[in-house]
Amino acid sequence: MNGASASRARVSKTRPTLRDEAKSLYRNAILNAAEEVFAERGFFSARIQDIAERGRFAVGTVYKHFEQKEDVLRALLIERVASMELALAPREGDPPGWEDKLITRLARLFSYVEEHRGFYRIALENGLFGVTSTSAVPLDEKDRAKIAVFKNRMNSLIAEGIEEEILSDVEPGLLASFLFSSVRAFTLGAFELGDSPEGKAAMIVDLFLRGAKRRTGAAHGAPKKSRRERRERK
Repeated sequence: MNGASASRARVSKTRPTLRDEAKSLYRNAILNAAEEVFAERGFFSARIQDIAERGRFAVGTVYKHFEQKEDVLRALLIERVASMELALAPREGDPPGWEDKLITRLARLFSYVEEHRGFYRIALENGLFGVTSTSAVPLDEKDRAKIAVFKNRMNSLIAEGIEEEILSDVEPGLLASFLFSSVRAFTLGAFELGDSPEGKAAMIVDLFLRGAKRRTGAAHGAPKKSRRERRERK
């Protein structure tokens, strides 16, 4: 094989074929239909036939991609959580200040949640954002690791706020749980509010910082030394 042939072979291996693209489109269509059906009827009442009917494709099409509805739900949970994690991930153009950065990333999260309200309710019903999982389908260690990436992203954001001495110097996981509990409660009751995702994010951050912001001054007693100060003393 000459150099040109080898190069074309490498490209063909990395570039998706039309068949791969069609398969991906059908798979996404199945997940979108399943999101609506599971949210409306509940997982246990929903049937594969309902998903096919909602997506306007044959039942056999669903079975080509998933053996049973449990596999559909598992794929829906894992893939949608991955998209939520990407909403919180840093992007080029994010503001430098921690508070503005948090508002920007939460606004992206709110935008995704508003676009996928059905999934968000399904995720909550399956315990994805709680302390323990009560999922209707068994999640293996690999699945849980993928979900943990989303939670770790929130923890990292909080850790940045502590490092910059904006937040109280407490366990990041505790503050992250408090923040996400606020986000969860707010989104459940604020889907129909007219405010933009950015406005909702700013409100959440403002309320969060009133309780979690690092306090200084005589009114609050001597401030606790930050982690940075404690490291410098060692």
